[in-house]
Amino acid sequence: MSASGDAKKARILGAVLQLSGQRGVAHVSIGNVAAAAGVPKSVVLYHFNSRDELLDAALAAWLAPLQAALDDALEPRGRDPRDQLGAWLLAHFQGELDGWRMATQLALGDPASPAALRATAFDAAAERDLARLLSHGHQQLAWRAPRAQASAVAVRAVVEGVLLRAARAGAPLLSAHKVARQVALDLLLRG
Repeated sequence: MSASGDAKKARILGAVLQLSGQRGVAHVSIGNVAAAAGVPKSVVLYHFNSRDELLDAALAAWLAPLQAALDDALEPRGRDPRDQLGAWLLAHFQGELDGWRMATQLALGDPASPAALRATAFDAAAERDLARLLSHGHQQLAWRAPRAQASAVAVRAVVEGVLLRAARAGAPLLSAHKVARQVALDLLLRG
């Protein structure tokens, strides 16, 4: 694909993210995306065969850097597990809010759609990877997580709750990160 084709595809995926984040996934259609991206419908259909494929591609493009950041945060490299947890939490709050809105809506949509399957798989992998970190423990915290998977689910719920509150309030995500980090650490310490 040419550089011009790549740029159009990126504009299309950005338009999906913007539309789904601002107006909801229900408003994502080939026509609406084409108008938002400033391209003809035929260009959208050239790159994506259906609305489902378009949504899945947009979600995949949004999740790729987030997944890389989460993987990097959980890479031990001799770091304290508390620092790894902090980096893992921070990675969540560096994603675009429109992406979180889209991912949440898609996860709650048709469970057989490719995008819903991708969102569900991402959630499961994030919980599994966090549970692995929590199961390694730390002498000071011991993570007090004898049930690391349950603790990981609880931490993910905290993160999602703080993300949703930030979305409703229009608050910057990075400021919400501090709240999530403190609540998660309190949960693990007192759990």
